[in-house]
Amino acid sequence: MALRGRVHEGMLSHRGCAVRFCLIDDNQMVTDALSLALRDLGHSVEVAHDGASGVALAASGAHDAVVIDMRLPGMDGAAVVAALREAGASAALIAASGHDLTGAAQRELGADEFLQKPFTPRALIAVAERLVAARA
Repeated sequence: MALRGRVHEGMLSHRGCAVRFCLIDDNQMVTDALSLALRDLGHSVEVAHDGASGVALAASGAHDAVVIDMRLPGMDGAAVVAALREAGASAALIAASGHDLTGAAQRELGADEFLQKPFTPRALIAVAERLVAARA
């Protein structure tokens, strides 16, 4: 049973560290469900529903990991990744898509990691923790 709004001992991942996530996805059902699950596991989450707002939010430097949907209206995910790289964002950039991308296409995105949708919150946390630890 999930505990909404509360974190108790043992809910954080094996490292015991909360990850500060920024989710950039135009699908509010996805961001609501993922935000709830991540918060229930002890992590913090901020959300943007379009590329431009996502760049502004993620460029603040307040996040450890930024999860970017590749199919955003207007400014697509690849443009978001490029803008964040240009702005010198220090957060781990995780591209997410429901479409399977080849290794070459993934590398061209410029993100640190690629996750194919659907993915579990725990899979996202594992990837984010690995990337954040590599930056430490």
